[in-house]
Amino acid sequence: MKKLSLFVFVVMFANMVLAQKIVPAIFVVDGMLPESIGFTCVTSSGDTLSFSYFRSHFQIESLTYQKLRNLPDTAAINITMIYTEWYEGPPHKKTYEFKCDMWKEVLLSGNVLISVTTFDSEKTIYYVDYSGGLWVKKYEYDKRFGNRKKAFQRVHAIYPKRYTSKKNVIIYSR
Repeated sequence: MKKLSLFVFVVMFANMVLAQKIVPAIFVVDGMLPESIGFTCVTSSGDTLSFSYFRSHFQIESLTYQKLRNLPDTAAINITMIYTEWYEGPPHKKTYEFKCDMWKEVLLSGNVLISVTTFDSEKTIYYVDYSGGLWVKKYEYDKRFGNRKKAFQRVHAIYPKRYTSKKNVIIYSR
């Protein structure tokens, strides 16, 4: 009887583990690695798909992963990221929402880097930068970010710096 119950437990546990896909990813908010983030994707057809990010990977249920894979290659996905920041002292938290559009191939490429840079204390003015696979998002400046050069340096601060011989200009590489 013990062997049978142990076997059933192992089979059920294997089913739970195998029912989820792991997609490697790195998510950075203001230069810090958060523990977990909730993702909600709205596709162009109106489907809402949810999954989670845990440190170093997306954890996507098999059915959700299959729906994402079946989208057309040119499908743009509207992503909402729910980020919860915990504060020391008496336990309290603040929750922030970051939104962006992303291509399906970037999200499922297997080596995604998503960086969120906030420009105010309430985190309502932010820039989402991402790269994955062969895709890199083009930097888009907005006047709300303040000084153009300082905003560019803050957004690209997580990338290693390379120097060129031309007037010692700093170039950020990916």
